[in-house]
Amino acid sequence: MALQPCKECGKQISDQAKKCPYCGIEIDKKDNSTLIFTIIVLLIMVSWFIASGKKPIEQNNQLYIKPIAATKEPSALLPIINTWEYDTYLDNISNKSIYSATIKSQNDYKLDFPYGDGNVTAQLVIRNHPKYGKEIIFFVSKGQLHCSYSDCRVNLRFDDGDVISLEVHKPDDSSSKVYFLTKPKTIISKILKSRKLHIQVTFFQEGSPTFEFNTENLKIENLK
Repeated sequence: MALQPCKECGKQISDQAKKCPYCGIEIDKKDNSTLIFTIIVLLIMVSWFIASGKKPIEQNNQLYIKPIAATKEPSALLPIINTWEYDTYLDNISNKSIYSATIKSQNDYKLDFPYGDGNVTAQLVIRNHPKYGKEIIFFVSKGQLHCSYSDCRVNLRFDDGDVISLEVHKPDDSSSKVYFLTKPKTIISKILKSRKLHIQVTFFQEGSPTFEFNTENLKIENLK
């Protein structure tokens, strides 16, 4: 129990008294617990806002925290764009030049054991040979390309066009990483009109992945 002055006569009286024993005035006692609790809650909220670095804003007469927009890695927003690479080298038999244009695939493909670690990448080469003329060659960095017993084919799709089933041939050394595409003149003319080329091949016991090539800006004049 504590003493406090009477608001009417100023004499010291108990803080528990309902009336002043000197002047008889009734003591008006208010319950401040609700106000104190509200102040404590507001102080906790303000402290949390300051610590978290988030600014509360008012919307529809309600207090809420403005969400932070999710960020993306810059590399996820940048497309991989490979361009044609041109080369000229000498054919030792004919003593004439061989011209080539090479493009790498936009994507790669994961192979399991026994092909080892790392992914498979693909390349597409357009070659102008003094003996064989224009050829289109498909390479993979590892793995074993697989053909059926009856024939050997791949699926092509230019941009959003229809799927083309095209016959291919293996090289003379029977390499399992190389295909020669048939109808090279037709394929080259389609490449010149396209932006994307998808080539689906089959690997031995590894499925049939599709490799995508950015075929834009082929300079056919570099393949003399």
